[in-house]
Amino acid sequence: IAGAIFLDKVLDTAKVWEVFQPLLQPMVTPETLPMHPVRELQERCQQQAEGLEYKASRTGNMATVEVFVDGVQIGFAQNPQKKMAQKLAARNALVILKEKEAEETKADGMNNGDGAAGKKNGNQTFTRQTG
Repeated sequence: IAGAIFLDKVLDTAKVWEVFQPLLQPMVTPETLPMHPVRELQERCQQQAEGLEYKASRTGNMATVEVFVDGVQIGFAQNPQKKMAQKLAARNALVILKEKEAEETKADGMNNGDGAAGKKNGNQTFTRQTG
């Protein structure tokens, strides 16, 4: 198709690009590809020096995964597939953590803090799954 347009437009590559560029915009690139929630959560917790733990269990054909950050349950999901339950639990945890960060940022802005709030120094625990 590109060749036909190229010949039709008297060898004008700019015209070919004008036709094909909008078609290529929705393509997935490394820059537009979203990060997997489990990886995003792990990297976030490493940057914030927070302990991250996944606890998985199965009842019948349903897998349950809980996400703990610094020992506090922050995410939860159930799915017949354990990996999908982990992904959904991580996604739920990220939503909660991002909302919490937005609230803290807003509160810090109102208090004119020095930005030190939210930074933690502590041991990190990274556990994949149990059960």
